[in-house]
Amino acid sequence: MNQGSLLGEIPLQLIGQASPPAQPPLGGAGGGAESVTGQPLPTGEAGAQGQPPGLFGGEMMLWIFVILFLFIGMSFLSQRKEKKRRKDMLSSLGKNSSVQTIGGIMGSVVEVKGDFVVLNVDKSSNTRMTFSRAAIQQVLEPGEKAADS
Repeated sequence: MNQGSLLGEIPLQLIGQASPPAQPPLGGAGGGAESVTGQPLPTGEAGAQGQPPGLFGGEMMLWIFVILFLFIGMSFLSQRKEKKRRKDMLSSLGKNSSVQTIGGIMGSVVEVKGDFVVLNVDKSSNTRMTFSRAAIQQVLEPGEKAADS
């Protein structure tokens, strides 16, 4: 058994090793590509025109970028709209407004002090709690009892 070929006649190629040179087609001298009829195939620009573009060639890549740009733009617009709506809601807070906090606590506003809001959460025992203005999730309508957001 030969020391260099442990697997018999199967050539062993390591990763990163250059592959053996390609053999010319049978019956040809290997000078260029030939068609089935034996005439040489066009090369250069004439041969490239007949080939379809690659997978992401030409206009396909442009359309992918346009769609990606639209998705990003729409998400920025919706975030800005939501921030404006929330800012308007928090600026409209006033005394006796019914609100719900992000923790689910519902009460009526007793006092607004800068970034803090004092809520009356139980009228029978006059329980008051202080929250950050950012903790207000929504302002409830007079007939509304629970939030559906």
